[in-house]
Amino acid sequence: MSLFLWKPAMESLLNSAEANLFDLPMIYLFQDFAALCDRFERLQPLGQTINTFFQRFNALWEQAHDTPMRRIFSDLHRRHGSYWALQKGIIDGILLTISDTQTINGLGLLIAGLIQSKSLTLYHMHIIYDTVNFTAVSICASLINVYGQDREHGFIRFCSLIAFTACYFSYAVVFGVRLNEWSNSIPGHCYNAKFIAYPSNSHPKVDLAYLGVTCFYCLAALLGCVGCHDTISATFATTALPLGNTTFGISGLTNIVRSATTQNEVAEFAPFIVILAMAQYPLHLYMVIALRTANEGRLNGDSENAWGFGQIVALVTAVSTILECIKGISEYRCQVSKLKREADATPRAENEETQDAGE
Repeated sequence: MSLFLWKPAMESLLNSAEANLFDLPMIYLFQDFAALCDRFERLQPLGQTINTFFQRFNALWEQAHDTPMRRIFSDLHRRHGSYWALQKGIIDGILLTISDTQTINGLGLLIAGLIQSKSLTLYHMHIIYDTVNFTAVSICASLINVYGQDREHGFIRFCSLIAFTACYFSYAVVFGVRLNEWSNSIPGHCYNAKFIAYPSNSHPKVDLAYLGVTCFYCLAALLGCVGCHDTISATFATTALPLGNTTFGISGLTNIVRSATTQNEVAEFAPFIVILAMAQYPLHLYMVIALRTANEGRLNGDSENAWGFGQIVALVTAVSTILECIKGISEYRCQVSKLKREADATPRAENEETQDAGE
């Protein structure tokens, strides 16, 4: 969090000719805390102390535009701000690659499930449904955190998001139709639900209820995250700073929330939407484990643990993520070396200019 707020704070101090301490987004948090203290009689002295401290510091800063203090801040920013930006850009790239890979996997599962919907057992259709919900959780997190920072491929990502949503809804409808064909006497038209339902529950009513609630929940979370993404991306575009070919520099967590909420009320609930979207993950994870535990001994054919197509796909996707991590680390080292050379060259150039001016 300190790194997250350090970069915009230093940029505000260095780029503004009329820099004011209370214009910094990171100070909003302290101001809000001081205002909260003023509401309670016992905490009022603490709030007054905080306000007095920042007022005095701001007065000192206004008198220090051309003093060594500003040069110290400039040196710290030059040395640490760029490293922070590089790290963030590389991490965002890795997260985007992981998210794209998971989206492709989810689309592949949904398309395969739709094509083979008539031949798949209800057990396998249920497993596919719960698995693709993991992809939905990943998409929700990426929409809020990193999608807005790679505008070059933004159109392709949103096309894949639309395709995933359409396939997800279609699969949910087909799965619901298959559940209506539930029969305890026909193989493949039922599954053992002892770990996911009470013995007194009626099938497929309880299964249809689960499908309807979770499908609506997932689609609502995706829609909410898309709304937050549009607003936060707009805010990001106005506060981002260039570094080579990388766009970075969200102006602080508190600044993002404040700016976004003035544009769209939905963004005010962004943290809660992300939490709600991720809350479905434990449910679907439990369903996958419980269904497999209850039904593995009753399945016909090869064991699911045997080496096959599923394991190969998992290995390939894992390798792609590892390669992206290696690529990111390599790029980071190259950029850090470049920044160090530039940082070493800057003082030399300044000294030469000073000597020339003296002569």
